Amino acid sequence: MEYDKDDPFGYKSGKKSSSGGTDWITSFSLSALESIPELIGHTPSQATQEFRQDNPWSGVGSELLGTAVPYLGWFKAAKSIPRLTKAVESVGKLSDKPIISGALQEGMRLAPFEAGRVAVSQLPESLGGGDKSATDMATSAGLNLALGSGLGGLFHGQFGWL
Repeated sequence: MEYDKDDPFGYKSGKKSSSGGTDWITSFSLSALESIPELIGHTPSQATQEFRQDNPWSGVGSELLGTAVPYLGWFKAAKSIPRLTKAVESVGKLSDKPIISGALQEGMRLAPFEAGRVAVSQLPESLGGGDKSATDMATSAGLNLALGSGLGGLFHGQFGWL
């Protein structure tokens, strides 16, 4: 393989580095970092897409690690929004079943974040918006809400963690 001093990891040219484990660490890190703008509809680089395709488990792990940062930040910020906290408590009272109550609460807690994510994705790219369609982003947000609510309900109701 040729070594390009201006592009040592081969991301511009599409070539892979011959540095072995360092290349995997770099690719994993890049995948984790690029998963954050993916939340607002930006398509990851070709190198990241290839890494995820070649290393499916590492790809999923890096995406989850990268997206954990904004989601955990949102959960922390959501606690300091009085109206949202009150709405989360209120919706939890709609059911006396702990799992359903927890699912409703987590859905309410996640909804503003997901709505904001979809809204920002539709801004022009020059203002930070992504390149995904509103339908793709709304589908992604809906799946995230369903999964987040379901897991939240399970952890809240079954294990009492939330």
